[in-house]
Parts: sequence; C-alpha cells; structure tokens
Amino acid sequence: MKNLLSFLFIIIFSIGYSQTKDTRTFQQINDSILREAHLIYRFDKAFTTTAANIDAHRELRRTAGEIVIMPKNDKLHALVFSKETKTQIVGEMFFNEYIDSTSLITVSRPATADEMKLREVKHTVMSGVQAKYEVIYGGDDTYLNPIFIPYKEKIRDKNVQLYKFYLTTETNKANTIPFGRDYMFIAKEDGSIFYNLQFNLYMPVVISQEIAEKQSVTIEYPEREHYITPTDMYLFAKYGAPKDLFNLRVLSNYLGVYFDYNWDRETLDVVME
Repeated sequence: MKNLLSFLFIIIFSIGYSQTKDTRTFQQINDSILREAHLIYRFDKAFTTTAANIDAHRELRRTAGEIVIMPKNDKLHALVFSKETKTQIVGEMFFNEYIDSTSLITVSRPATADEMKLREVKHTVMSGVQAKYEVIYGGDDTYLNPIFIPYKEKIRDKNVQLYKFYLTTETNKANTIPFGRDYMFIAKEDGSIFYNLQFNLYMPVVISQEIAEKQSVTIEYPEREHYITPTDMYLFAKYGAPKDLFNLRVLSNYLGVYFDYNWDRETLDVVME
C-alpha cells in the first residue's frame, strides 16, 4: 500500500509538473489519492459495521465500550473493548480488503500489549487535536467522524510506526453529501502530532432529481485546493453509493481540469475540457 508521506510528497511537489496538462503526468498522483480514499473508506466501514453488529446484539450492547480498528496483515481487526474493564476485549470482527467480514465474535479475554498501546495512542492523538488545533465540530445536522489509521513508514531503512487521524465532517441530513471541511493529522509513534492539514470549506450537495437521474455529482473547488481530496471521494462512496450515484466530477480551478471518480469501477481519471 502506498504510504501517506509519499502521497503528501506527490500532492505538494508535483503541482507545477501537473500543469503541463498531459493526463499521463497525473497518473501517479491519482493512484495515490485513490488508494488513500479506499483506505479511509475501509477503516470507516469496519468501524460502522462493527458498531451496527453490536447494536443488534442484546448482550454485547450492555458490555461493549470503545471500538478500535487494527490492521493485521491484509485484514482489518475490529476490537471491542469492555465498557467496564478497559483492559478487556469483549468482541471481535475481521474484514478483508473488500470489507467482507466475519460474524461478530463475542469473547472475554485480556487485551494484548499491542492492542492496549493502539488504544492509548489513539486517545493521545485525539487529546492533542482537542488541545492544540482549531476544528469546527459541527452544527445542528453535522458532526465530526474520527477515523484512526495506524501505518508503517520506511525511514532510513527502518520501519517506523506512525498514525493518521482523519476528522471528516458528516451529516444526519437526508439526501445530502457532506463534501469539505475535513481534517488530517499525522502522529509519531508516541502519539505526538507533527503534521496537519484541512481540506476545503464545507460545501454540502443536496441530491436533486437531476443528480439522481444522471447518477453523477459535479462540484467545483476553490483555487486553494488543487486536486480532488481523498476525503471527498470517501464521502461520495459512503453517501452516494446508497443512492445509486456512481460518478463524482470535481473541477480544479487551479489546474483547469476535471477529476472524474467512479466508485463502482474504483477509477480516478483526469478530463481536459
């Protein structure tokens, strides 16, 4: 999987290169953004699926506390910590690359050292965000959805444990896709944040009859946002797919091109117009 620092390097340093308007020059950038969007979607889907299974399980509803998603090889391992005993695991689920899952397994076992550390670092990162960064937590129909992603980065021939923490602005409003006003933080192994970024302003799209008929959404970015963002792609897949919307087209005013994302085919292309 393409690591995030490489993804950021491409986004930050290839802007001038991409202005040649040759679609081939965008390919590496698009591939990285597409992978990142899929990664965000996978982690969020694993979390929400686990939460839904807990809600449907009468006994586990009484004992379940925090859910933490842990990568294991090519799978995601959803850990359900005990509400009362913070060092105890009371439930587990496993998800493959395509978000297919096992059934929710009820267990009663102590959390491993790695599982406890992951939970503790997540709390450290969240506390750091609350203490040091200004974020908009939402309004009457919006809220921030936290997505915590552990990953390893190869630095000077050594695999270093790092963490990505996304806060995506989401909505309870019907027939609405909540694009924009998303945040990303990158933290070291101890949970200290060393990089942060905000994507776009909030620009929700109401799914009109015309959009539903075309099965496509078109939005326009201000010049400060050069490329389609992985969070907007994730949000389109999450909110648009249940409405049978397949294509997201984003106009980059900075580059003068359209980015076309199709969630069903998992493709991201550049269109010159």
